[in-house]
Amino acid sequence: MGRSCLLVIVLSFALLGCGVQADQKPTQDACNAWCVAYAKAAFPSDGSMGCMTPLYGGMSGMGPQVDQAQAADSCRTQECVPLQGASMTCQTILKVMYECELGQPDLCADTGCETQMAAVNTGCP
Repeated sequence: MGRSCLLVIVLSFALLGCGVQADQKPTQDACNAWCVAYAKAAFPSDGSMGCMTPLYGGMSGMGPQVDQAQAADSCRTQECVPLQGASMTCQTILKVMYECELGQPDLCADTGCETQMAAVNTGCP
């Protein structure tokens, strides 16, 4: 076996994680996107009022970009990392929920995705 074939095989396993990571990627991507969008809504850079009580992060006094980064990191740690062990059925349900959450006009209000949240509560043990 040539060196390039071995490299392709090693990279395939690294990228696919034997089928686990690749299957979870859409859910992780949706969760990460929601975390970033929520952090921007919670700590807007234009000086406007963000979320009254942010779910993640807080005012650091170092500017909205720092607050956004800290909130997004906290969100990823609390929201996205624990999802990695969920079943594939649950991964699909979670992806739909995060996509719905991301599409809300007011991310701070966190309303409008009750059906998707109910699906998470029943479909994800």
